[in-house]
Order: sequence, then structure tokens, then C-alpha cells
Amino acid sequence: MTISRYAEERIGYVQSIVRRLGVPVSKSSYFERFMGACLRAELEYLTVFFDREGGRMEEAPHPDTIKGKWRKAAEQLREQRAISLGIDIAKSKKAGKTLTDCFEKWKLDRQQANKKTTRHGADEKELAIEDFQKHARVRDIGEITRAQIVAFRDHLFTTGLKTPTVNKRVGQITTLLATAQRAGWIDTAITGGIYIEIPAGTNEREPFDRAELDFVFVHDVAQDFYGDEWLAMFESARLGAFRALDRLRDEGVIVGWGLGVNRVEPIEIVMELDEPRPDIFLLAGRYTLLDHDKALQRMMPMAAERGLRIVVGGPYSSGALVGGPNFEYAPATPAVLDKVARIKAIADEHGVGMKAAGLQFPLAHPAVAAVIPGASRPSRIVEDRAAMDEIIPVEFWRRLRDAGLIGPAAPTPAAQ
Repeated sequence: MTISRYAEERIGYVQSIVRRLGVPVSKSSYFERFMGACLRAELEYLTVFFDREGGRMEEAPHPDTIKGKWRKAAEQLREQRAISLGIDIAKSKKAGKTLTDCFEKWKLDRQQANKKTTRHGADEKELAIEDFQKHARVRDIGEITRAQIVAFRDHLFTTGLKTPTVNKRVGQITTLLATAQRAGWIDTAITGGIYIEIPAGTNEREPFDRAELDFVFVHDVAQDFYGDEWLAMFESARLGAFRALDRLRDEGVIVGWGLGVNRVEPIEIVMELDEPRPDIFLLAGRYTLLDHDKALQRMMPMAAERGLRIVVGGPYSSGALVGGPNFEYAPATPAVLDKVARIKAIADEHGVGMKAAGLQFPLAHPAVAAVIPGASRPSRIVEDRAAMDEIIPVEFWRRLRDAGLIGPAAPTPAAQ
């Protein structure tokens, strides 16, 4: 590859990196020399990467420990920002909290969100904390640096762990730092450029503990996340992740797997393939009281015919169905608000709660295995449970169908 071709293909990426240092990249007399240096750096990185994967890595200083003009530029930029904010850099590092404090906060956050913390998950984080503190010899989270985390990552490779396991253990530390940031204990978390990419065709890692997982969902391989590139991403997943999950299921490591998406098209495509063979799908927002017509055209009948199960996510359509202002995570349109108002008028006539209607509607379809309403606080879970037990008269569903508010092919709950 020539330097000019490299510059043409990678200039956007290079600019995104150096922009963080406050250094512009312009086509000056030094541009070609600079891009040539970037090309050499990427090639050297690949050499180190494959040496590490092949067990041939020699002891060498980590790039983050090498001094250079770019370090000085980054330090000056940090100082300028700190001065503009009136922050004393000498005093700003200490947070007065440890990773163990972050772990306790993480558990508390999960408890408040009614999320289960498994013993295995807790053990994994405690092990990561112990390993990191032994290696980095730092306790205050305010003093943890990117260089220390990267050095910890490279240290883990020397213990013989596979790349996915190393990434996972490092991820335990970055997750705790993200928890600290949300709690306001530190200003920024440490993300990006830490994990090692797993080479295509490589499936090695330490064996899963059976307590780790039952069902695995490959999330968001769809147009709403990847735009026009989504089919290419889908094909990549089909050739890689889907086949690996098929094998894990057949070996009894997991119970099953499927897609977790907000669109019906990826599910329709994968159901028509001879292989791989998914077991279950998580579909958010596309089989709800407000939006179900497209799902009923092909996807839901295909799933029922093939004995595949659907977990319905977002039955309240981002809250629009129960009086919220948003639909699909954006302000609801007048048409959506009008539909909600029409449903609510009929619900009020029959004494039916909107939550009850939203939860019980998708569960009437034979392909639906479960519904996930989500909750912003524990009291919402109590409301959802009561909504599931609410008795809804058959006449309510008939009125909705007569008014064109539910599709003619949509199953409705039977008389209770």
C-alpha cells in the first residue's frame, strides 16, 4: 500500500484520533511524512498484535509510556481546560473512592433497577479488582490512568489467558469506572482503544461457566443501527457469531440464541436461511398495541409456523401508550398521539388500564414467549404485575378491532 492510498483511506480515522489532542491535520508540507508515520505505526501494531496472539511477544515499553511531543500537547490541553474550569490539577486526581466502592455502588444500582446480580458475576468483578490493584498498585480511582489499564491488559496476556477473557476482565474495571462516573465520583470514564480485536475465525476463549448464560442475543444487526451497511454487518454476523452460537448451543454450553433487534427484517431473513438455526428472538417495539401491522405480515406467522419464540420488548412504545411524550425514543407525532387518545377513550369506557392493554395484547400471540416492559423504578414493576392480572373484557378488543386500532390478523386475549 502506498502512503497516498493509505492517506486517502485512513485520513478520517487519523483525524478522529489526533483531534482529541487538539492537533489539526492539514495537507501541509509535512502531511505525507505524518501519514507515512501513521502507516508504519499501524503496521508495527499489527506485528505486536500477532506476536502477542502467537505467544511471541517480547517485553517492550507500552506506547502509552513513551514520551513525545504529542504527550506534551495533551498535557497542555488538559491544563488549559482545567484552568478555564477553575480546577486545581494537583487536587483533582484524588476521588476518595476505590474500585471496591464502585463495586458496591454497581450492585446497589442493579438492585434499585431490579436486576439480578449473580454470584458468578460478582466473583468475576472481585477477581478483576484484586488482579488490577495488585498489578497497578493504585487504590484511588481518581488516579487510575488509561496507561495503567492497558498495562494491566498486557500483563493478563502473559498469564496465558485468551484474548476474549482478557477483554472481559479489563471490561470489569472499565464498567466499574463508568459506574463511578455516573455517580459523580470522577469526571470521565476510560473507554475506547483498550480492548484487543479478536481475529476473524478465532473462537478460542476459556470455557464458559454454565452459570454465565442461558440465552444469547446478537443485538442490533439492523438498518436502524448500521444504515445502508446493515446487510454487510448481518452477513459478517452470519458467517461468524451465528455459527459460533449454533455450535455452543449444540454443545450444551448455552440453551439457545437469537437476534435482539428493533426491526422485523433481520428476523425474517434469518428464519429463511437453512443455517444457522436460532431458537428465539427479542423484538423491541414492533409487536405492540401501537405498532404491529408489519410484524403480522410475515414475521409472526413464520415464527409460529417454525416453532420459534418471540420475546417482545418495549410494549409501551417508549412510553407513548401510557401517556408519555415519546415514541421510538423521539417526540411522538400527532398521528401517534391521536391513536393513543382513541385507544384510551375506548379503554376508559370499559374500565381498562392502558398498561394492562399494552402488556396483554402481545402475549395473546402464540409465538410470543414473554414481554419485557422495562421499568424506571421498582414501583413500576408492581404496576406491571397488577396490569398482568387485570381482567379485560372481550368487548374491549372487539371495539379496538372495529375501530381499526388493531389489525384484523392480530390475536387478542381470550375471555377470562
